[in-house]
Amino acid sequence: MAACLGRQDEAIVLLRRAVTLDPLSSRAHRVLGSRYLSAGLLDEAEATLAKALELNPGGGFTHYWLGMIELARKQWSQARSTFEQESVAVLRLLGLTLAEHSLGNAAGAEATLRELVDKHASGAASQIALAYAYIGDADRAFAWLARADAERDPGLIEIKAELLLRNLHGDARWQALLQKMGLADAAATAAPA
Repeated sequence: MAACLGRQDEAIVLLRRAVTLDPLSSRAHRVLGSRYLSAGLLDEAEATLAKALELNPGGGFTHYWLGMIELARKQWSQARSTFEQESVAVLRLLGLTLAEHSLGNAAGAEATLRELVDKHASGAASQIALAYAYIGDADRAFAWLARADAERDPGLIEIKAELLLRNLHGDARWQALLQKMGLADAAATAAPA
């Protein structure tokens, strides 16, 4: 919940405690790794996600987050290889779109994004929005975010913590969306004096 409300430091403290209480939980390690990534703590994220992978080699989401670390490090070819190993199809296609875009392969990014839309539009509107935000198409990103909101897409629960949406934060539509969803900070929505 702390991460969903944009309180990354608190989320990390709570997740460290969760890992301490249940050191064999691959999910706790995976979520902690994703929070480390959001905080820019790439080495900690990588070590924690490696532990999650050790505990559950076939578990979903872990290769996606490892690929995101490689993207953050600008290791785009490695990211593509890591995303290819992701067992959750939606996240694999999202990751491959990000990697292909980062590699400068517009045709590859377009193809994987098209496959993501064609196969998963009804259940992955938030992930499609992430892809469009990453490639710099704010209009389509906001359209898919609106669709995700209308469909009550569970992927929106972490909208305030989502790395791939950070480039939308300066757009006026961002605060309007957060306000519509009841997630806007009071200071950000207060009327000017």
